[in-house]
Amino acid sequence: MTASELAQLREFLSRDPQKPLEPKAPEPKPFDLADEARRIGAVGVIVWAWDPLVSALRPSTSFGYSPRVLAQLPNVGRNDDNATAAAFRSGKLCAVAGVDGATGALAAPIVEDLQTVGVLAVELPSGAEKNAAIRSAVASIASKVRLEDRYERFDRRRA
Repeated sequence: MTASELAQLREFLSRDPQKPLEPKAPEPKPFDLADEARRIGAVGVIVWAWDPLVSALRPSTSFGYSPRVLAQLPNVGRNDDNATAAAFRSGKLCAVAGVDGATGALAAPIVEDLQTVGVLAVELPSGAEKNAAIRSAVASIASKVRLEDRYERFDRRRA
């Protein structure tokens, strides 16, 4: 028997027998972008973080795309004509419909301290972007994304 198991046994034997046992709540599972992407059936996901040094969104984290593909993506300016930029500007979920079986997409703003700091772009099988449950799930996932290190990262670029 391990020391941990002995400690648990001592705790159990020393408890008040009149007091009912309280089940321990399971530990919350840490946020995992890949798990969330799989759960909604995403083809791929990109977290775009606002970089004030270049006044544009840059790919920060992803799932479903190779590093080579990500390296080829251009920055997204605030006023660009696409769903990612529109979600950043408006602070609202934006959709791109899949046509003729092509994939569709949803872009959800990432908000921290009441400020839009990035966008979660999700590529989905054709038609999934219209599904209310998927739209809600994407908004929920975006609300869990944290970009806390973005200021440190940008400060290091200046040095």
